[in-house]
Amino acid sequence: MGKTSIAVRYVQGLFAEDQPSTIGASFFTKRLTAEDYKVKMQIWDTAGQERFRSMAPMYYRGSQGAVVMYDVGSEESFTGVETWINELRDSVQGSLVIAIVGNKCDIEDEKRQITTERGKEFAAGHDCLFFETSAKADTGIIDLFQRICEEIVKAHVKTQASQPQRPAAQSQGIFVDNKASPAKSGCAC
Repeated sequence: MGKTSIAVRYVQGLFAEDQPSTIGASFFTKRLTAEDYKVKMQIWDTAGQERFRSMAPMYYRGSQGAVVMYDVGSEESFTGVETWINELRDSVQGSLVIAIVGNKCDIEDEKRQITTERGKEFAAGHDCLFFETSAKADTGIIDLFQRICEEIVKAHVKTQASQPQRPAAQSQGIFVDNKASPAKSGCAC
């Protein structure tokens, strides 16, 4: 499906054709700026194989954002998306930004089984963001993570406005520094 390839491409800027399957979970961090806040994202890449499924909920705890991915060339992977969304929403307390991602959008049209429109409609029907990506072609990945981060920060700022005395938000998935100076051009790493 390519979850690890997407995470590695985003964090390290690398792509490997023969990326091994994740066993359990992998962990990545990335610093960026969103909505004039400096943010440290913690990205947990959980294994998608059925034998590791029971472990996944322990990685959801405290999450503020999630990527549910399917392969645009696989009807079978698409049919599992709703189950993952339901599991996330049942496992995570508080607001959760979910992005539905159709990966491998660089494949030839005749191999595509899930159209962009079908993916968009599904995501809209489940109140989720929608993106198509390709780790191989380096398409849509930065936009995906930037948008998730922006939505999380917006929710954080809204919460802070209603409760101004709260300290900086920190959870398993993201750290938003309330005292960050306005963003400057260039990398916030």
